[in-house]
Amino acid sequence: MKDSVFKLFQTLHVKEEILDLNELLNKKGIETKLVNSSLGITGGAEALGASAVVTYALHIKEDDFKIANKLLEEEAIKQVDSISKDHYLYDFTDEELYDILQNQNEWNHLDYALAKKILKERGKEINTEDLKQIIDERETKLKNKDEIPNYVIFIGYTSAIGIPLLGVFILPYLYKNAHNTLSKIFLTWWAIVGTPIAGMWLAYYLTRSTKTYNGETVYFNDEKTVASGKVINILSMMFFGFYILWNSQGFSSWF
Repeated sequence: MKDSVFKLFQTLHVKEEILDLNELLNKKGIETKLVNSSLGITGGAEALGASAVVTYALHIKEDDFKIANKLLEEEAIKQVDSISKDHYLYDFTDEELYDILQNQNEWNHLDYALAKKILKERGKEINTEDLKQIIDERETKLKNKDEIPNYVIFIGYTSAIGIPLLGVFILPYLYKNAHNTLSKIFLTWWAIVGTPIAGMWLAYYLTRSTKTYNGETVYFNDEKTVASGKVINILSMMFFGFYILWNSQGFSSWF
């Protein structure tokens, strides 16, 4: 039987909060891995000891998502009655609170439980069938992929290949004829950052994704578009590395 893979479950900015969450899940027999942006995945709380990064992520096995979500929902219900009406969610409209219920994966469990409580206080109690319908509507919406025009993908490839290649031919001439240090700094910035950044941005747009309640990654665009986005990103990164190397040689002409 194939082992379940670890997937991102929750991100937090406060170290103590992520450690408390890690401890809670571990007590219930859920294996976790803590991650920060400067380190790779590693087991246990030691992953946080050597980093000053303020964003922490907790990964669990894909098979444990339902159990972990259920556990955190129960913990949130215990806490929700102690929250005062000064909480910012009390300023939300009914529509905004329903949006929290529909996009549960984008909010923490306490906010989700409080949104249900506030709606109930306003005479709009949400039962199990209503919640299921809300979740089903979101799942249906996620399955309806955005249609990206072919010209956008073409622009992506042009940004990833065409503009950097153009720079290979014209940059040595421009750099050689730059009259001052400021001009050279501008050309260096344009070459290293400006040439690949458009491709990288479009690649991000083409490969946008979200996560369902059960931890499944769902892309907003169709498979062909996502595949193109990944290729565009790789090409942009390759030229980014190429221009860094070329800069070390003063953008001398290779032709």
